[in-house]
Amino acid sequence: MSVSKVWVEANRNLKTTTYSTRWTAEDGKRGRRTFKRRWEAEALRDRLAEGYVSPLAPDLDKLIGHDRPNPKRKTITPWGPAVDQFIAHLAVQLQPGSVRRHQEALRHFTRFFTPASVEEAARKGLVLRYRSLRAQDTKGTKQITRCTINNEVSKLRRFFGFAIEMGLVDENPCDSIKALKETDSKADTVILEVDEIKAVEALCGEEFKPFFAVLVRLGLRKGELLALTARDLDLEAHTLRATNFKTTAGRRDRYRYLPLSDQVADLLRELAEAARGGPLFPLPHSHNWLRRQLRQTARRAIKVGTLPAHKVEIRLHDLRHTYASHYLAGGGDLRTLMYLLGHRRIETTQRYLHPLEGQIRGAAEILPF
Repeated sequence: MSVSKVWVEANRNLKTTTYSTRWTAEDGKRGRRTFKRRWEAEALRDRLAEGYVSPLAPDLDKLIGHDRPNPKRKTITPWGPAVDQFIAHLAVQLQPGSVRRHQEALRHFTRFFTPASVEEAARKGLVLRYRSLRAQDTKGTKQITRCTINNEVSKLRRFFGFAIEMGLVDENPCDSIKALKETDSKADTVILEVDEIKAVEALCGEEFKPFFAVLVRLGLRKGELLALTARDLDLEAHTLRATNFKTTAGRRDRYRYLPLSDQVADLLRELAEAARGGPLFPLPHSHNWLRRQLRQTARRAIKVGTLPAHKVEIRLHDLRHTYASHYLAGGGDLRTLMYLLGHRRIETTQRYLHPLEGQIRGAAEILPF
């Protein structure tokens, strides 16, 4: 029996990705075999397409054993053909703009180095050297940002991951490289007062307003917010389940459950109805869109005089600091705040102890003399 159509699908879950070879026989019956590695699924696809194997053969997945790359054999794969194969692979999965950005990242890499093979390029030291050289580049009159460099390294990671799947290299040199901190750790933390929160929220655009309202009232990290779905919302108990992606150590502390005010619960109810099973906060644009919207809103507030000029450099994480400061100012305790923020150590929570400007101005009236 021969096949009329055969293809490969990727099966992604939280921990691993498997690959399935699927086919449709001439009589209309369908079948599939699943493998741990992409090259195994693609090898079976090619053999089925060429008619070397019958889909009714027993132990179908064992018939591709001779196509498996020999790990003891030293193979030298030229850099250029491997990049072309990678781009052709992306072209059937991603939009043209995403494919172009992957091409640009690889082109920047080869601008500093000219690796003769993929094996020569797959070195951690080479990637770190590229990152430091790339940081010295400029785009017009502006310096290349750390966010841009992190994005380019993530695209290199994807390329070397593809090389591993194809059996070209054994390890991904980017896996052990920690991302650059994208915000200046020495920058002043911006804490919004109550009237400033209301003023900024009133100036938010319709798309950005739900993001701002929830971030400043729940103290979530950006990644935690974007991962929320309708399943995390319990309107009867007035709670929201947030996933501790950054600090979880196991199943016991994987989630934390945040109490909701009536205002936030009503907002999330509307978002859940519109989401229809998808994420509550789908990004309408790129990840940088949130940061740009916050800065643009802050500039509008400064222009109308409802926000002081020194707070123009507000960051998304400053909304988390604002939440913590107002919680403690309202009488909350540090141990509860540690749970609400998803911290594992109380020392981390103590970094969020910022005085409000209103408290500082009223300090002189507290003294009894």
